[in-house]
Amino acid sequence: MDKIKVLVLDKNILVRQAIAGILNQESDVVVRVSGEMRRSEQWVNDENPDVVLLDIEDSASDGYAIFNTLRVRFPKLPIVVISSRSERGARAALYALRNGAVNVITKPEKRNALLFATGHFAKRLPPIIKGIERVISRDTVDGWMVDKASRRSPDNTEEQPEKVRDKSIRGPFRLIVIGGSMGGPKALHDILSKLPADFPVPVVAAQHLPKFYTRALAQLLKKASPLAVREALEEAALMPGTAWLAPGGQHCEITQKGNRPFLKIHRGPRENGDRPSIDVLFRSAARLYGRGVLGIILSGNGVDGLAGARAIRREGGHVIVQDPGSAMVDDLPLTVIREGLADHYSSTEQMSRQLLKQVMQPFRNRTTKGYPTANLFNRDQDCFRTV
Repeated sequence: MDKIKVLVLDKNILVRQAIAGILNQESDVVVRVSGEMRRSEQWVNDENPDVVLLDIEDSASDGYAIFNTLRVRFPKLPIVVISSRSERGARAALYALRNGAVNVITKPEKRNALLFATGHFAKRLPPIIKGIERVISRDTVDGWMVDKASRRSPDNTEEQPEKVRDKSIRGPFRLIVIGGSMGGPKALHDILSKLPADFPVPVVAAQHLPKFYTRALAQLLKKASPLAVREALEEAALMPGTAWLAPGGQHCEITQKGNRPFLKIHRGPRENGDRPSIDVLFRSAARLYGRGVLGIILSGNGVDGLAGARAIRREGGHVIVQDPGSAMVDDLPLTVIREGLADHYSSTEQMSRQLLKQVMQPFRNRTTKGYPTANLFNRDQDCFRTV
């Protein structure tokens, strides 16, 4: 394809210079920058960019209003948010991610720290731009048509049966692990908001987000979901009715102390360039839970999650994938499907119904050995203690 055109809208000249300097080193990228935030619509009209990098600081900033305007005026334009590594920056960025932004790039909160941010931008920017470029340029992948225009066709109704890759999903499941990257926060919100407070198995998710952002996301999800949603803590016990989110900048694994599962949080080396890593979480779940684990792959780019999905399938567990047609970024779901690792793929709404059907109903009705019909929130039941 032609060179990808990137428009950077940030009022801070140091940020503009740093980003432009890095992207100008890419042979297939053309960069335009502006600090005139109020002329953003004109810039987009004049430059016709493939992607916009937009500064958003908080709900009172110009960037907040500009983001909403651009989403209405240019709904198909990918927007990457630039926001500070702070709690207020995280809240603003997560608002944008929930409302259609494709990704976020963090910057230091203090102005003098921007002088030393080049290395951070150099590490984060090229993969994000490359991921967007693949989505823009892809027509087919091993026979999978990815027609963006047809994704919301009238045929995609709620009455359609879920799509099955190899076989239908069969429990019993004792743990659900979820992994997402670019576009993942919205999909995670869609799933967790539909699960009831008495959901009988724990949920652990790894979402590619930096420090502060996962804490803010957990707080937002807690408000939207009947589940108790929290940022993962060292040695936190896995309980039914609870969803844990791997903290930004740290890996989250599931380990065992005695006969009870706990979370282990650590700053190990990055995997696939990511920390937290989906692969790290999924592998640990596969080791301990075997066929009792259900892995869910959401929207995203790159390959983090592929090895983890392979580990779950190898140990007898199941993997379901967000339908590439409903994913904001279909790179990761398509890769897992193409490798033959997906038992099933569906939209997030269908996925929630499937979880309720395959996880809730068996626990409510089960009378077979090992699954007594007792209070789901009796934390000492064998069905929750034994891995």
